[in-house]
Amino acid sequence: MTPDLQARILEPPTELSISVDDLKLYLRHDPSVAAEEDALLADLIREAEAWVAMRQWRTIMPTKYQATMEDWRWPLELPLPNLLSVEAIEYRNDAGAWTTFSAANYDPLTTATPGLVLLKSGVTLPTLYDTEQPVRVTWIAGYANADAVPELTRAAIRAMARWLYDHRDGMAPPDGICVLADAEAVCKFVGTTSGA
Repeated sequence: MTPDLQARILEPPTELSISVDDLKLYLRHDPSVAAEEDALLADLIREAEAWVAMRQWRTIMPTKYQATMEDWRWPLELPLPNLLSVEAIEYRNDAGAWTTFSAANYDPLTTATPGLVLLKSGVTLPTLYDTEQPVRVTWIAGYANADAVPELTRAAIRAMARWLYDHRDGMAPPDGICVLADAEAVCKFVGTTSGA
């Protein structure tokens, strides 16, 4: 198991997990009357998605991430599931140039949570250039589309977006929304040791 990677977002999601019209119905707005609030509601959906994603330790909508590493790590554990694809694994060769590590050398396990990348048997790893962070991986994580987002997660996003709409003072959400969001959370187990 690899230590947690520090991922950065290269491309944020382009689609919302619930539509503005869906949120309007949830808020009991007349979809034709409240058109001037569409931008606000879209922003509240994005904020709710980010809050739910943080609670669930997962990515809601397809997002492109990148992380760098000090050395080769196998198996490579990619945070923020669901892993949709590995776009590239690159390394600095002995001349210091970024070089693509062939996808024929590894297998992404998109059904694992978190996503895993396994080195194929018999593959020899290239020598890395002597510099900081000579390996980088780029991947896409999230549910494939809005229809693939579990209903409990969508319900948590709707409830949180409503909370944000009704409470613009930064007040913490009630436990009910937290419990709803936590229903699809990725569990992270931390090993413990007992004293002698």
